[in-house]
Amino acid sequence: MYIYTRRCDCVQYEDTYEDYLEMLIQFGYVTLFSSAFPMAAVCALLNNVIEIRSDAFKLCMTFQRPFGELVQDIGIWQVCS
Repeated sequence: MYIYTRRCDCVQYEDTYEDYLEMLIQFGYVTLFSSAFPMAAVCALLNNVIEIRSDAFKLCMTFQRPFGELVQDIGIWQVCS
C-alpha cells in the first residue's frame, strides 16, 4: 500500500555533506584494508549499489526536490579527492 505525501509536507533536503562523507570514509576503508581482505572492493561495490537505490528513494519520496545552485567547485571535497 502506497501512501502519497505532498511535496510541501516533506522535509527540505539541506546539503550533500553526509552523503559525500559516507563515500569518503568507505573509500578510506577499502584502500586501507584491501590488502588484508581482497573482497573489500566487492563488498564496497555491493554497498554502493544498495546506497544508490536508497538515496534515490530518499530524494524522491521523503524530501522536497533540491534546488540547483551555481557554484565554482565542490568546496572542501575538492581537496580530499
